Amino acid sequence: MSAPRTKRSRKKAEAEDRRRSIRDRLLAAIEELAAAGESYSTVSVERLASTAGLSRATFYIYFDGKAGLLEAWFAEVEEELAKATAAWFALDGAATQDDLGRALRGIAEVYVEHRRLLAAFNDEASQNTEVRDRLDQAIARVTDELRVHIEHGQKEGWVDPDLVAAETAAWTVAMLERGLGNVVAEADEDAVDRLLATFTSMLWHTLYVGSPQRPIAAPRG
Repeated sequence: MSAPRTKRSRKKAEAEDRRRSIRDRLLAAIEELAAAGESYSTVSVERLASTAGLSRATFYIYFDGKAGLLEAWFAEVEEELAKATAAWFALDGAATQDDLGRALRGIAEVYVEHRRLLAAFNDEASQNTEVRDRLDQAIARVTDELRVHIEHGQKEGWVDPDLVAAETAAWTVAMLERGLGNVVAEADEDAVDRLLATFTSMLWHTLYVGSPQRPIAAPRG
């Protein structure tokens, strides 16, 4: 019985490799079309497939539509972003502003690497309620994790106790998402450094300065 199972396992692995290869070619085509200024929501499946060197029929063998293609990819990127945000949410009272900066850079690097595909995902979300729900769920997850981080820091004395945790988390994540998508993603390397330094300072002074462990210094008279 082991030989047939091994054969089936090999065929299954080959099919998964084939699907991933097709997916990667299509994702590369999305990036190519986006770089040329084409919107994902208006690109047809036939146009997308032909750019990837595939037929329309081949596309539908592996994916049920453009939304399905992006959702298959988004799960992997969401996992990368989850690892990057975990570095931020793991910071505690011993963390410095430089530590926060390094954590935010990790998030930005993931976003910049996948910026065109994330833009396509946002574009599709404006047309497709299932994709919109998927994106909203991802944002809600990060927002809730930041809320927990803020509340924990307030209890431990290294986050400003006057902040309203849930609303602060929602505002911060919205600002981070918009900033990465509209400002950082298209900036050159030098500008990215300045932008991240600015955002790091904003977050540091919003969340952490003013806490019992990091009181605001009295002005010099």
